[in-house]
Amino acid sequence: MARDRDFAATLANYVGQADFAASLNSSGKLPSTQLPSGTVVQVVYVNVTGFTTTNGTITGNNDPITDAMGSSFGLSVTMKPTLATNKVYVLSDLYGSSEGGHFFWGLFLAASSSAVIAGGVQVTEANALRHASFIWQATTVSAASTTYALRIAGQAGVTTLNGQVGAGRFNNSMITSLLVCEVQN
Repeated sequence: MARDRDFAATLANYVGQADFAASLNSSGKLPSTQLPSGTVVQVVYVNVTGFTTTNGTITGNNDPITDAMGSSFGLSVTMKPTLATNKVYVLSDLYGSSEGGHFFWGLFLAASSSAVIAGGVQVTEANALRHASFIWQATTVSAASTTYALRIAGQAGVTTLNGQVGAGRFNNSMITSLLVCEVQN
């Protein structure tokens, strides 16, 4: 029970951040007005298969994730939009586990130490595999190149993407991905 309380307190730090849970409608779904629509101009994508570990650790139960956490591992892509008037969407699917019972993720823009969107996943037993996903729309689009970086961390021990800590799961068949899409406005 204490773990549930700690997780809820940590997760509470992310509620209210741009596009966390506040953007969902009363059915718990993303409103159709926020879904990508229009002509896709370009897509950049990176993924990892197999299992990859990081020692990034959240030091306290209520500390938000920072860009330094998981610095030994992260997914990142760079995109240069063709027009600043277009829309940019970032989508991700994460499969992971943590020795500490929880893993947290954050999406960062280059040169920023604060996540633009973040969340966490409670792992009911240490090393059990869990899934998280998100879609985020950039509020400001620049015609300059922008790097989008996904970082993960746990409350203790090692956090693993795509498998149980220390060993692959499901023959390492999961894919953790980060996709950035430019859509004509």
